[in-house]
Amino acid sequence: MFTKQQLNHRRKNIVNAARKSGVECIAYNSIEQSAFERQMKERGIPDLIVRRTTGFLTDIKNGQEAEVSPEIEHLLGRKPASLKEALKVGC
Repeated sequence: MFTKQQLNHRRKNIVNAARKSGVECIAYNSIEQSAFERQMKERGIPDLIVRRTTGFLTDIKNGQEAEVSPEIEHLLGRKPASLKEALKVGC
């Protein structure tokens, strides 16, 4: 699990990378898991997808997705994209 200081540092890195990629505004709204799940269900998202999504987001929050395995490059057939590159692709 990350400390509050580590999470703030990660958020700053994301914001800085986004700005360098031309993104001018990133809105982040923290929401309780139960409210997030309720909103997904209200939008018609199936329960299985709701559970998998919240599980994945919980893993991210706890740092379980922080490490990039060397196997990723082999599976993709290329080096994984940096955050800056990924933000450019998403725009």
